[in-house]
This record gives sequence, structure tokens and C-alpha cells, in this order.
Amino acid sequence: MLRHYDNLNWTIVSILIGSNIVALGMVSNLSSYQAIFAASFGGSLSLSAWMLWFLRHASIYNVKNDRLYMIEHHIGMAQHRMVGYARRKVWLTKISGLKTAFILYFSLTLAWLLTLI
Repeated sequence: MLRHYDNLNWTIVSILIGSNIVALGMVSNLSSYQAIFAASFGGSLSLSAWMLWFLRHASIYNVKNDRLYMIEHHIGMAQHRMVGYARRKVWLTKISGLKTAFILYFSLTLAWLLTLI
């Protein structure tokens, strides 16, 4: 289930980002301010809904990951417990999935706001 929630988040965002980028391209050719405002509002709303979805699933993911950590600690395994070690040794990227999600959210929301200008 841990992998399911993680994959679900990134599958949804890939579709959403693609559709937002296509919509941004289409809206840039419009001259009607009402249409641009409606598209900007819809795009920003869909990004906000995705961010709420992402945060919900990230919290479920973290609970499941913590449970894996507890089980591994109890039986003496270290597959998931090694993540902290890898992070200290800079084996893992310094940009987490949550930071990536926020960067995507704010950059696309900013792009929608710039279309209104």
C-alpha cells in the first residue's frame, strides 16, 4: 500500500501538470479576459485540489513507512531503516517528494497568475 499511495500521487500529478501546461499554451492565444480568468481559476483550483490530495496521501505513506520501520526494528532487519543512513551519507537526493510537490504547485500557480497580467 505504501508504494500504491506514492505511485498514485505521482501518476495524478503527471497527468495534471501535462494538462495544465497544455491549457497554459492554449490560453496564451486567447484575447478574452473572462476566458483567461476562468482557465486560470480552474487550473489553480485543480492544482490546489491535487496538493490537498498529495498531502493526505503523503501522511498515509508516512504512517505506513513508520510502521515498516517499527517492524524492521523488531525483527532486526534494516531495508527501510537504512534510509536515514543513506540521507546522512548524501546517497539520497536533498529534494524530497514533498518539496518537489510544493515547487510544482507554486510554479504552475504562478504561471496561471502571470497569464492574468
